[in-house]
Amino acid sequence: MVRSGLGCPVAVASSSFLPHSTIWIAPDPGDLWFFPVLFVTGALLQVAAIRQKKKAALIAGAALVLGAALVDRDPVLGIGQIFVAALFFAEMT
Repeated sequence: MVRSGLGCPVAVASSSFLPHSTIWIAPDPGDLWFFPVLFVTGALLQVAAIRQKKKAALIAGAALVLGAALVDRDPVLGIGQIFVAALFFAEMT
């Protein structure tokens, strides 16, 4: 035990590993491409659905974008997508 300036004991951990080393594990590249593929595919599908007045394609595109929001853990994207899809869906009817 080592005493700090305030008289409180401070635990000192010793390791045989390098004292200030950082281990960086490269992420899986498949995970990096999953969000953009879902987002761009969903957005393009929605644009095509709006131009061709197809409700099923609009819902499918919204589901893909909501999946991208879930993968990215982005509630703002998810809620915004729900509002925008509902607006365009109501406009089509």
